[in-house]
Amino acid sequence: MVVRMDSLLTETESSKHFLYDDVTPGFHIVYRNEIVNVHMQPHMHNAAEFYLNLTDLPNVLLGDRLQCVPAGSLILFPSYCIHRTVRNIGEIYERYVLFIHTEWFKKVMAKEAESYQYMSNAATPVVIPLDMRQLTCFKEQFYALLSDSGHAPLKGLSMFFSLMHSIDHLMHEPFPLRRQERVSVPQQRVNAIISYLHKHLCEDITMADLSDTFFLDADYIARIFRKYTNTTIRRYIALKRITQAGSLLKAGWPATEASQMVGYQDYSLFYRNFHKIMGVSPTEFVSSV
Repeated sequence: MVVRMDSLLTETESSKHFLYDDVTPGFHIVYRNEIVNVHMQPHMHNAAEFYLNLTDLPNVLLGDRLQCVPAGSLILFPSYCIHRTVRNIGEIYERYVLFIHTEWFKKVMAKEAESYQYMSNAATPVVIPLDMRQLTCFKEQFYALLSDSGHAPLKGLSMFFSLMHSIDHLMHEPFPLRRQERVSVPQQRVNAIISYLHKHLCEDITMADLSDTFFLDADYIARIFRKYTNTTIRRYIALKRITQAGSLLKAGWPATEASQMVGYQDYSLFYRNFHKIMGVSPTEFVSSV
């Protein structure tokens, strides 16, 4: 089986609903405490996400790696960072999530925006373990913002910036040491595969290549990758390549050059994959950022 990185995704393999969500300017906060009934796809947003995680998560996709994240952690997914957080089907998953439209935030912060680059650096998601005092404080702040935003706009903005002040202080402090939860051997193998895909993103990769590189059966590779990421290798490659192309477009590169820089030799294939994943054309994407 050939996994070509310029392969066009089929309709069943790609939907902007799972892969890219366009968050409206401003901020949005939600609280969820529910039983998981669907498998989440790896995806990204044009917003930074701060997860106040209240449930042990044994299998989180953080950009380029799988990781165990314990309850009582604050997770940052920068804008356009590929990620997936989920419990097993039938298990309870509790969290607060704060979405912040990063371009809106940059405009609001003006000259101070440079201090918040961690919200836009897709390559560096962050997991910060919280002590009990920090966890209690953040739960109170997230709950207060959730309760008041939408009722009194000025009060909601005040609470939002108070919460951001607390988060920013934490982001600039040395993270407390906590024993890293070990991932399983199959998860370690998936992490190695993801790392390999990132290093060879602009090349044509076959399952035989992966099998020879990792001395594993090709069917086994495909099976464990799907199990721990809930996506196929082909879909992950396409999502990663289009994400990188989006970054190049935001930096001012022409779409034709951006497509070649991420490995597409046929612009029409790039255009169709971009539209399928992002929900808009490259030109529309540039005009929206």
